[in-house]
Amino acid sequence: MIACPYDARYVYSAADVSEARIRFGVEGELRQTAAHVDKCNFCYTRLEQGIEPACVATCPGEARIFGDLDDPTSRVAQLVSSGQARPIGQEYGTRPKVFYIGNNDS
Repeated sequence: MIACPYDARYVYSAADVSEARIRFGVEGELRQTAAHVDKCNFCYTRLEQGIEPACVATCPGEARIFGDLDDPTSRVAQLVSSGQARPIGQEYGTRPKVFYIGNNDS
């Protein structure tokens, strides 16, 4: 949570769970049933508006590139198809949606 400089992640406390139960009733209908810290959703509300996630849009060093792997005109799809960006973790049987640009020898 502390790592997100945009305060896009937050604590959903036990008090929040209790309040939701009071307001919305049956637990089966609740989206959140336990205390937790919300995961990054890539600024979903920004994506709905066609805007990149805040961390992507504001990073001057382009440490993150966001795009659609199924769109051949997307910069990220082009980097992956050219081999400049590569997945890490395939040796463990995973299929990541995060790719890395860097030394391809390591």
